[in-house]
Amino acid sequence: DPNSSSPRVQRALIFERQDRFAEARSDLDAAVSLDPANQSAWIMRGALWTRYGDIERAFADYDQAVTVGGGQTWKALHSRGKLAVRLGEPRRAYADWTRAAEMAPLPLLQAQLYVRAGNVARDYLKDEEKTMAAYKRAMAVLPSAADPYIQRGIAQERAGRGRQAEDDYLKALAHARGNPLESAFVDYLRFRIEALHARNSRRASDAPLQPNINVLSSEAQPSDRSRRLALVIGNANYRDVPLKNTRRDAATMAGIRDEVLAHIRGGDR
Repeated sequence: DPNSSSPRVQRALIFERQDRFAEARSDLDAAVSLDPANQSAWIMRGALWTRYGDIERAFADYDQAVTVGGGQTWKALHSRGKLAVRLGEPRRAYADWTRAAEMAPLPLLQAQLYVRAGNVARDYLKDEEKTMAAYKRAMAVLPSAADPYIQRGIAQERAGRGRQAEDDYLKALAHARGNPLESAFVDYLRFRIEALHARNSRRASDAPLQPNINVLSSEAQPSDRSRRLALVIGNANYRDVPLKNTRRDAATMAGIRDEVLAHIRGGDR
């Protein structure tokens, strides 16, 4: 049927997988023109724009998919939330992922989306109430999932609540051991629990732990006159997505400045 939009959407999917962007776009343009209520067409064209870097058009198509409504609204919201994070708009991402979780058809999807919302609230919004509420919802819809406990444990650890963090890690470990799909979490959780114990056993008089990611000394690095050194400088003056460890980063930059200059003077670039 030349007036049916669904076959064009299906063919566009094939074209997209073959990297035939122009043909995929042509089919999707025709699909939304023939049937403006075809939610799948709007979502797929939004995904196409996203893949090829036209974020403004992608947002517009996901917006239209949400406005049209239908069984895939959660998917449009999820995709729009991912774009919002890329653009440094975590509040918008939190709202979209929370709505998407409320509409997702399966408990696993609901839990994953609530965890995403919790993570953006924890890492960018710095809003503990929203963070904990999102993880609690994830646990409610899928009690057997390990990841909500892991992510809440990280939030507890960052807040200095070591005992609560360990409780969450242990609960996550119990769930991961009983689920073959989450077995990869087991070693990670053991590491986090061991690191937590090590941190808690340190005395106030102990010297601070030194980060081991910034070592540029000749003892640690092979002598290679052809190697290149890069100095990356940022700041914390981002409204919604500030750098997370600015004091440590500043100390690191100060600590390696003289060494970088020495390498430059010595002929390295």
